[in-house]
Amino acid sequence: MSRSAVRIRAPAPPDLEDIPAGRAGNCWAFPGFEVEVFATGLDLPVNIAMVPEPDNDPDAPLFYVSELYGQVKAITNSGKVSRHTEELLN
Repeated sequence: MSRSAVRIRAPAPPDLEDIPAGRAGNCWAFPGFEVEVFATGLDLPVNIAMVPEPDNDPDAPLFYVSELYGQVKAITNSGKVSRHTEELLN
């Protein structure tokens, strides 16, 4: 049985050195999109889960963020961060 070698070429990544830093620091976004800081105080965030039908109240959760070492934080419509759950890994 004969075998073939295949070469796959991915497009070159954008040169981030030529992109000016935005309000969120040194981030890159596709043209027409903007990156901005909405919430701070997260420690090693790994996943995000949006609330399907969020309330309009500024203190209502808008999304949840799970962190690497087992905490889940709730982020409200106003950008306030609070601890929702902790020590999920223990």
